[in-house]
Amino acid sequence: MLLKVALSVLLLALLVRSLDLTKLAAILKTTNPWLAGLAVLVLLAVPAVSVPRWRAILACLGHALPTGVIARGLYIGAFFNQVLPSSIGGDAWRIWFCTKAGVPFGVAINSVLIERLVGLLAVLLCFGLTFPLLMQRIGDAPVRWLLWLMLAGCLFAVMGLAIIALAARRLDSVKFLRPIASLGLALSAVGRSSQVPLLLGTGLLGQLVAIVGFFVAGRSIGAPLSFLDCAVTVAPGLLVALIPVSLGGWGVREGAFVVLLGFYGVAPEQGLIVSVLFGLALLVASLPGLALWLGQPARPPVSS
Repeated sequence: MLLKVALSVLLLALLVRSLDLTKLAAILKTTNPWLAGLAVLVLLAVPAVSVPRWRAILACLGHALPTGVIARGLYIGAFFNQVLPSSIGGDAWRIWFCTKAGVPFGVAINSVLIERLVGLLAVLLCFGLTFPLLMQRIGDAPVRWLLWLMLAGCLFAVMGLAIIALAARRLDSVKFLRPIASLGLALSAVGRSSQVPLLLGTGLLGQLVAIVGFFVAGRSIGAPLSFLDCAVTVAPGLLVALIPVSLGGWGVREGAFVVLLGFYGVAPEQGLIVSVLFGLALLVASLPGLALWLGQPARPPVSS
């Protein structure tokens, strides 16, 4: 944790040091607080969008939970995702929350993993669909090879999950592979269900909410970004932020957005501030989870 905090601080310090501090201060003074607040309100919807997705996944695995319980778990998990060194903390809390509600431990783990994977798949879809537009902007810049490598890695990851789902029953015969087989069987059950359109739809809607929040954050400082520009750059920026080397992606995300937004005519100082405002909006939008965590009952309702 200390290493991740130190790396985040170091990355942010290096970014700030390389920029014009006078220009940074001038841009900050122009920030529209109403639009910055609107970005927070928009991002409040991110956990809400995931409610039907997680509920449907649990139902596919044979353990339904009330919508209110699911919503509380997601908002509290979102808060822990923001304040702990990585999103693993929020996911671990959701798994514990499920088990307290009567969901078997293995099912709880698989439901949280699949819910996260569906959300990630939506980001990958947006990344893949807008990739040609991004390449047009980047041209022959060296960063294109990193983006191609990232796209290839994402495709291999999706193929790997598909193989696990298809070979789950064979993997189950090998003792030390049974946890992976369990995930594969759960993926197969969810993938064969009628809930797939709902899962993908909510995943894409969650990505749309993030794009809108980023767009509003950019407008709050007058960054020359269209909505389409944000749709193209948000997905790769968020994917880079998932690299588990910093505190909640801080520093890594800012560096990625400074580089990506630069191809859209955004000054590095503006790119840094847009990314920081977006990160702060996510943090503030997660605070309802803190209130729910402090006021939650000792034991959530048991699943049916």
